[in-house]
Amino acid sequence: MARKLSGRNANRASSSNRRRSSKKDRGEGSDKPTYRQQIRAKRLVQGNKSKKPGCAPKLFMLLMPFMVIGAYLLLRS
Repeated sequence: MARKLSGRNANRASSSNRRRSSKKDRGEGSDKPTYRQQIRAKRLVQGNKSKKPGCAPKLFMLLMPFMVIGAYLLLRS
């Protein structure tokens, strides 16, 4: 027993169904990323670049034992 809608209610129901179906069709079937996904990807790339340590800290940690030994031998004599 489906109730028949009249006037404004019928237009509202049909327009809301159209809106829902268009959003669903747009989001599910497309391989192209949305604008929001593009912005999020750019932010991830920028964040990863800023957090990577450079070569200097690694080089310093590698040479630190030799500097300590050299300082010890220099100050001991």
